[in-house]
Amino acid sequence: MGDARVVFLLEKIGETFGVSPDELRGDMDGLGDKVRPFFEPEGPPKLIFVYQAPDTVDPKTGAVTRVGAKRLALTDGDGESVDGRAAYFIRNNPKGITEKFDPKDISAGSIKGGVLSSFNAVLSQMFHPALRVQHSTGWGKLKSKSETEDFVGNVRRFGAVLKEAAASVDATVQLERPDQKYVDSIPLKPLAFKDAADTVETVNHMDSVLLKWVAAAEACVEETVADENDENDAGAANDAPRDASGKPMMKGASDDDDMGPDTELEYWRQRMGLLNSIIDQTKTDECRLVLGVCMAARSHAHKAWKQIDLRLTDASNEAKDNVKYLTTIEKALEPLYANGPKEVLEGVPSLLSNVKMMYTIARYYHTNERMTRLFSKISNQMLMCCKTHLLDAGPDPWTHDKAELLAKLRLTIALYDKYYSEYQATKEKLASQIPKPRQFDFNEDKIFSRFGLFKRRCEKLADMFSTIIQFEELAEHKEIVGMEVLITRFFRIVNEFKRKPYNLLDFQQNVFDRDYMEFIVGVNELEFSLQELINKAFEKISSTESALTLLGQFTAVMRRDALKDDLDNKYIKIFRNYADDLESVQKLYEKHKHAPPLPRNAPPIAGDILWSRQLLRRIEGPMRYFAGMESIMAMKESKRVVKLYNRVATALMTYETLWHQAWVKGVEDSKVGLRATLLVRHPNTGQLLVNFDREIGQLIRESKFMMRMDVEVPESARIVLAQEDKFKSYYNQLTHTINMYIHLDDEIAPVTRPLLKAHLAELEMMVAPGTTDLTWTSTNIDMYLKRVHRTIDNLELVVSKVNDMLHHRIDDNLKDAARIIMVDLPKDELVTLEEFAAIQTKHVKEAADILAIKSEEVRRGCDDLVELIRDTMPEAEPGSLMPLPTIDDEAIAEFKAHFARLMYSAVLHSTRKSFDVLKQRIASKASGGFLFIERPLFDVDVELSVPYVQMSPSLDDVQRAVNGVAKKMLNASRSIKRWGNTDLNGDEENQPGVDYDNLGTGTFFDEIASDMDVVKLCLLLTGAMHGCRTSVEQYLTTFTEFDFLYLQDLQQAYEEFMAKKPNLDMFETELQKYMSIEKHIGKIAPVHNIGALSLETQPL
Repeated sequence: MGDARVVFLLEKIGETFGVSPDELRGDMDGLGDKVRPFFEPEGPPKLIFVYQAPDTVDPKTGAVTRVGAKRLALTDGDGESVDGRAAYFIRNNPKGITEKFDPKDISAGSIKGGVLSSFNAVLSQMFHPALRVQHSTGWGKLKSKSETEDFVGNVRRFGAVLKEAAASVDATVQLERPDQKYVDSIPLKPLAFKDAADTVETVNHMDSVLLKWVAAAEACVEETVADENDENDAGAANDAPRDASGKPMMKGASDDDDMGPDTELEYWRQRMGLLNSIIDQTKTDECRLVLGVCMAARSHAHKAWKQIDLRLTDASNEAKDNVKYLTTIEKALEPLYANGPKEVLEGVPSLLSNVKMMYTIARYYHTNERMTRLFSKISNQMLMCCKTHLLDAGPDPWTHDKAELLAKLRLTIALYDKYYSEYQATKEKLASQIPKPRQFDFNEDKIFSRFGLFKRRCEKLADMFSTIIQFEELAEHKEIVGMEVLITRFFRIVNEFKRKPYNLLDFQQNVFDRDYMEFIVGVNELEFSLQELINKAFEKISSTESALTLLGQFTAVMRRDALKDDLDNKYIKIFRNYADDLESVQKLYEKHKHAPPLPRNAPPIAGDILWSRQLLRRIEGPMRYFAGMESIMAMKESKRVVKLYNRVATALMTYETLWHQAWVKGVEDSKVGLRATLLVRHPNTGQLLVNFDREIGQLIRESKFMMRMDVEVPESARIVLAQEDKFKSYYNQLTHTINMYIHLDDEIAPVTRPLLKAHLAELEMMVAPGTTDLTWTSTNIDMYLKRVHRTIDNLELVVSKVNDMLHHRIDDNLKDAARIIMVDLPKDELVTLEEFAAIQTKHVKEAADILAIKSEEVRRGCDDLVELIRDTMPEAEPGSLMPLPTIDDEAIAEFKAHFARLMYSAVLHSTRKSFDVLKQRIASKASGGFLFIERPLFDVDVELSVPYVQMSPSLDDVQRAVNGVAKKMLNASRSIKRWGNTDLNGDEENQPGVDYDNLGTGTFFDEIASDMDVVKLCLLLTGAMHGCRTSVEQYLTTFTEFDFLYLQDLQQAYEEFMAKKPNLDMFETELQKYMSIEKHIGKIAPVHNIGALSLETQPL
């Protein structure tokens, strides 16, 4: 068959049964007619294939067996039992499956056994183990451990119910039915039975059917039970006898090493179901017909049936009785499957009690063989429970946390010991009872041998892992010289053990015992070396306390007896050294008792007590340790050491008591400082200071230290200590308040302080109660601080606004006014005299306007500042008779006069600087001919005005222009109105009643014009050009050598030359003369600089 669909089926079937598709092709060809309809839309939606031998019916017993080669067959799953697996296919495409099909059109899979057994396999082998692992790691938000345990237990129990149900379904025997013609023709009446017995054919048929029943019943009754002959075998399904329907008949209970006690109950339930199925069938009409005819005929088959019927009834009663009593211990067996060793350990007494009760009362289950098998299975399940618990963190114990693994191993050992001891106790209790009941005379070797071997393996593993933990803890003591080498050697041994290929928990693997002995030998050698290291470590320790600490550390990690004995011997040596420590402490006490060394930050008295306690602790700890050791206290020298200890300890305790009593008496004297005022002024500087007595702080520190040391503290000191936070808070707030006060005082400008007199007076009034009335015990300190802070905040806001206005509206304008220059002198270009006059006239006017604006802004700023202070004047207290505070008019006048004088100084500085700039540029004497260092300012021409060469404009014109500009700069102050009503230049004392603002011009001009520096600068500018007059005249005289060119008559000179009747040489000489003059004139520089003048010779 080359059909791709059939090839697909063959491949999947071959995967299911482990057979090559080619081997199955022949069987598939024979099933082609049944397979093809599956591909059609209207065909069957499923196919179920089995690969097993055909059924063969035993004609004598009716049992069905499978004999012969396996072959591929189709089944509907109803009439034929499945031996092993079955492959199934489901059509997913309702339109049918063509040869060009998609594999998704067919669902394929395999099943094993019946539905119940398959469901039980999924539940027990997949879901239950997964849930157990999840239970050990946590179930998210479900925090209740009991709920998760109950759920996991219910899943296991449900699996057990499914298993029992599947077994009950399988545990049936189908008795052969008589021919239907006899059933239809013979009524169920005695006369009919008698008539039928007369017919030989009918009797023979009924006898043959009944003999098959006898054979089937006898096979069930006489089934071999493992506890009776120790030869039980669960048997392969193919070899087991089968009933008429083809189902395998049940064998006895198995003694597999891994089986638990639940298999025993399962076995008897199956046996009870099997026997009951035969008994129930005998009550049907067909069976009554067969039995009635055979009894009427008194056949040999009926006699055989009567005998087997009695045995069948007895076997059924036995199975029911055993099931009843095994069910009573089912609850006691539950922890073996649902919980861990800890819960099993707790339930061992109850389990043994239930088993003993069943053994004592049961009618059929009291044989030694059956009880031995039951106890063996209980032991097996305990072993499996322990194994599961040991491996719950992974299959390799080396990867587990060693401390947790060690605890699990010890729990396993404890479970075995508890189980064995409870068994022996129950056995002894039964032996001591009179009259003696049934005894526990069971095969203990078979019961405890496997679990005992596992327990001994756990003991060895516990010893090994405890040794590993011991050396891991020793590895932390790297300060001991040589320890690291030993640790390296030890872990080399451990790593060699880890490389062993076997399972550590496989107690039947004897190779482990040999490797374990090698491990112990290596560890013993290391322990010997470790003892030497410990001895050397103790030789370097001089302090008893340090020695005991080190010894305690070693004792805590040493788990092997040899090392523990060596450590115990060292306690004697340490005790002898302890006597020397006592004498040393006694000497230290005598030496420092009057001035002991204090710990850092410790107060004096508490420090003294702490020092004495440290000495006491130094001797008390070791003595308390030694007092619990009877071997040490039994030594001869122990009495002397104890007496010395008592003497030193008494002295130290007395020292502490005396200091404590002295401190208690001085507590009240220290509290006097609480009655002092909060603030005080420094006697020399008058600065405010926080008046907190140091004795209060000392009292608080002492009390705190005393309470930490559990020393009794008086109630009055406790009250002060309870207020520590409050005192600290008040101290910090007051310190902060004083700092704010000082900062605010520094922020107030001296010129505005008279204006803020009322504000400062209010602040002083608010601060005053802290220096006069309020003490540290006052109840209204918070209110006081709140009022002072509010006043400081208000005044700080006012001062901030005042300073801001003073800086931005007054000081900045004064600085801007002082920086104004009234002249605009170009640096890199020349100007004519007319341009110079025009530029300076415009610039002086603009500067004068700016100065007037700045003066007005300063005046308005002063007025606004005064108004701001007036608007923020403190208000009178409600109900107060004090007048409202105001600003002193004299303070206002002085404030305005101060800034009016500053404004005058700014204008004066601007004027002086402007004159100075103009003077320096005009009166410059630097001259370089054509070259120059500083570019000249004025552009003038050198022109010929016969009979002279002169400058245009003239030097006097330049001087007049400069004088005009100077006059304009001086008159610029006329635009600045006078204000402040004060003598601006301070040459006279301010006279009361004089209206300075209306004196003279009423502007700043009068004081500016009379300023000596300004007058000097004006005078210097009036003669600024005279300094270069001589240089100019000297330069102009250089042109006189060419005056014949414009003073003589050129025509007359020509006629005179021609009158001489010149020859060619004379013409040539005359021409060379004039050519020389022309060349000389060409060499004259086009520009000549003299001071601020740039003389242009090009027009000349």
